[in-house]
Amino acid sequence: MARNTIKYNQIDNAVITDGQQMVDFMDGESIVFEITGNSISATHGTDGVKLSTSSPRPGILTLNFKPTSPSIDFLQEHAVAAVHGDGDLFNSSVTTGVRDVLRMKNCLVEDAGFSTGSGTMQARQFKIYCEAYELLG
Repeated sequence: MARNTIKYNQIDNAVITDGQQMVDFMDGESIVFEITGNSISATHGTDGVKLSTSSPRPGILTLNFKPTSPSIDFLQEHAVAAVHGDGDLFNSSVTTGVRDVLRMKNCLVEDAGFSTGSGTMQARQFKIYCEAYELLG
């Protein structure tokens, strides 16, 4: 599937975690990927600048679900297992609204908590930490 350079389609957004399709996301920016490694820094010297790079490409995928999402139970099981040392590493993938594909390897999930009590639904957030990723356009 090639990257769509003509239009963005929200319906094309998809997340697969450990073989399970995630569903029932909150509105707005409900799928966010952050690169936590692979940064570049400059060291200035009297005779010029040299560049350094950090460790290779880890990242964090943050997912915000409606509190009614069936994906919460699946991710909660993975999060509890990880905390107790019983969690297995898994793979995840994201397809964006322009059909870019992000593949993440060797992941663990963390339950980032929730809030409740207001007159409208509040997001239930999970963070998926991965050791490596690859972005395919």
